[in-house]
Amino acid sequence: MYRDELSAFRERYAAARSNLAELARELADQRELVETLSAQLGELGLSFPRLPDLEALRPFPEARADQGSAELVRLAFDAEKEAERLIARRDALARLAQLMNRRLRGEVVALPLGAPPRSVPWTYALAEFAPSWIVSCGLAVLVAGGFADASVGSRPRPEVLLPIAAGVTAVVAVLAVRARRRVRFLGRCRDAVSTNVVSSGHDGSNMTNWPVLVSKGWDVSSESYSGDGKLDVVEFLGHDGQSGRLTLKNAGYDSGVVLYDPETLRAFDVKELACTPQPDAEGRWLGSLPLRAWIRALLFVGALAAGVVYTGLYVG
Repeated sequence: MYRDELSAFRERYAAARSNLAELARELADQRELVETLSAQLGELGLSFPRLPDLEALRPFPEARADQGSAELVRLAFDAEKEAERLIARRDALARLAQLMNRRLRGEVVALPLGAPPRSVPWTYALAEFAPSWIVSCGLAVLVAGGFADASVGSRPRPEVLLPIAAGVTAVVAVLAVRARRRVRFLGRCRDAVSTNVVSSGHDGSNMTNWPVLVSKGWDVSSESYSGDGKLDVVEFLGHDGQSGRLTLKNAGYDSGVVLYDPETLRAFDVKELACTPQPDAEGRWLGSLPLRAWIRALLFVGALAAGVVYTGLYVG
């Protein structure tokens, strides 16, 4: 009875090893196909996220004659779990190859976002801490303070500077809370399955050569816009049949990815997020920021540092 059981465990482990070898070959074939398609996209000047490096495959040696049933069962279980991981990687690369083929045909495609929870890069937190509107306000206050200081020509009194410093501290605290909420959202959000503009109107504004953000898929660009400001109501369909709506102003909605919280159905067009997030080929956040986001963040941090130094010099 024991020998029959041991023989069955050996056969199970051998079958798992054989399956792993076959999956490793299929994974390598899919990887080669995706790299070929990536090279073709590069030759045409079409952008696509860089492929992540393949993780090393875990080795599973042949069963030894002195191994007992408990060890064989553990090895077989580990090999089967490794097979599940390889299947997921293979299927993800197959879906990626389909999207890349569509991109080669000229279609606008968006890489799928992996299921939550997911880690959020620190660069995204930095960008959300310094949205464009606060950078503009901060620089305006800093310049106004410099002119006021130059015109007065005397040391500002501490009783004037300290309330201002307290107000700035409060604003920074609010921005930190806002950035934390955005990071939590990015860690658990899903990408909408489909979107549809259910109503389109005007928001009462009129723009002439005004820079506005436009999103197509995951790509966000700044374009010059002239005309009446739009007010689009977008209905989105989420995973598991969830649905919700969001309202977009200025240039309205084009074809950007809509991200939503599965619990609250709070949603954003990707252009509304300061970090303009993008997933990599495996559905994880890429972590890179556009140049405008880096400039915005560095300007804001620099303005804060200048304000701290200015206050310290005069108060001290």
